[in-house]
Amino acid sequence: MLQGLSTLLLLQCIEEALATIAHVPIPGPLIGMLLLRVWLLV
Repeated sequence: MLQGLSTLLLLQCIEEALATIAHVPIPGPLIGMLLLRVWLLV
């Protein structure tokens, strides 16, 4: 459970950093969902 929570928090930090740095027109939560999907498929 702790590992899953840590993974979600890590992905949220990465998502916020990508949304801020890249200035993409995609909302941050959508980037996070895409990262989570990639994480689950790997």
